[in-house]
Amino acid sequence: MPNDDDEIAALFAELRRSTEASYVERDIDERALADARDEAIRFWPVSAERDFLSRPGRSGRVRGALLVPVKKLLRPMMRWYVEPALADQRRFNAAVLRMLDEFARESRKPAKPETRD
Repeated sequence: MPNDDDEIAALFAELRRSTEASYVERDIDERALADARDEAIRFWPVSAERDFLSRPGRSGRVRGALLVPVKKLLRPMMRWYVEPALADQRRFNAAVLRMLDEFARESRKPAKPETRD
């Protein structure tokens, strides 16, 4: 009966084979992957602090002028509720990026020949 490490290694080898095959089948552009990674890095820090936006046109500007002071007053009061969820999201995003980096490093290594006992 295989142990957990053997099962994980087998799963990872299967993932590597399927990833390499999909790169060849789809003609994946490494530069496009790097660009996507850079974009993910730029947007991973989620925050409640955003600029106040208003709809286009005169009515949007008037509505924005009336609502911005209310939003400025409410934002600090709601931070205690929103910020913990956003902190969890930032931790998750960072973990996913680390995992994808590790997977990319591992998938670029030459595959070791499999030995059957």
